[in-house]
Amino acid sequence: MSNHTRYSVSSYIKNAVKTVEKSGLPLVQILLGGQAGIILVSLLCQQYDPFNSTPEEHPFLYILWALATGVISLFMMTSCLNILKNAREGKLITWKEALHIAAGRFWKVAGASIWYIVLMWLVFLLFAFIALALVVVIYSIYSTASILVGVIASVAAIWLFFTTLLGSVFSIYAVATGEKNVFNALPYAYNLLKQDYWHLFKLGIIAGLIVLVFSTLIGVIQLFIMPLYMINTLLGIAGTWLLSLPCTVINSVVGLGLIYELYAGAKRTQSTQPAEN
Repeated sequence: MSNHTRYSVSSYIKNAVKTVEKSGLPLVQILLGGQAGIILVSLLCQQYDPFNSTPEEHPFLYILWALATGVISLFMMTSCLNILKNAREGKLITWKEALHIAAGRFWKVAGASIWYIVLMWLVFLLFAFIALALVVVIYSIYSTASILVGVIASVAAIWLFFTTLLGSVFSIYAVATGEKNVFNALPYAYNLLKQDYWHLFKLGIIAGLIVLVFSTLIGVIQLFIMPLYMINTLLGIAGTWLLSLPCTVINSVVGLGLIYELYAGAKRTQSTQPAEN
């Protein structure tokens, strides 16, 4: 790979910020609307009470809540990705146009999400089974060596998890942005990753850590608000959502912006490679 195609951590973050700035308004509109929809569904399905074991007491409402939340989340993701894609290409679409695109691709994105996430966990579970069997066999021969094998297997498991996660995200993004269908998105993601695997892997870890910081911030805010539930449940609901909703939207914008820039950067890298004969 030539040096001019490799983008640094700082340029990666700067490009993500520029893209988000261009598309900030429709992004926030989509995310605020989606989060408001999830709140409404949660209230209707009695998911707002943290002390209520809803899955056991109200199984139908819990299933309804899970399905509705999944549908809204897929609409938000697909809409935001297409807003980001158009912003990178110098165009800006409205939230209505983004939702229209998302509606047309909903079943493809839903199918891709289920398929690639299941595939990711199957790969990980297969690796875990093989690693565990290997550790047991080595332990029966030489117990001390099994500790080293366990450490190596743990490191390899982390690497495998993030690699398959990155591949799954790239595949789902390719379907959501209309670039590939469900069946050829995975080979497409593989070709993107292999261009500069370790650099993309490193940037993916950085993006994940940044999103983790924002997610932790949301959790801390909700923890401090929890005593309000002791006073009044509705007061707790209002306090939790009013304070954590902006953080949730920011976290979603940051997460989508960073990971989409990673995906777009991989495509840019691929386009600069010399054509293979």
